[in-house]
Amino acid sequence: MFLKLITLDINKIHVRYEDDFYSDKTPYSFGVILDSMKIFNYEKDVKFEEPLDIKYEEFWPAETDNLLLKKIELNDIRIYWNS
Repeated sequence: MFLKLITLDINKIHVRYEDDFYSDKTPYSFGVILDSMKIFNYEKDVKFEEPLDIKYEEFWPAETDNLLLKKIELNDIRIYWNS
């Protein structure tokens, strides 16, 4: 399968949207800044203790043939809004 081979490494992304057409007197902008994002293959599965908890346990799944596991690592995300 093609998705099993994909590994993604992105560094320093800044996406910004500015709108001065909707309101000339009060233009606004918003954006997202991301220092790094990595998506890579991961052979273990993760089980969280509770749905909203950050504590987790890693374990080897019983069947790995049909399982597609990726790990996503995000570092330093910032979201802003200027009006």
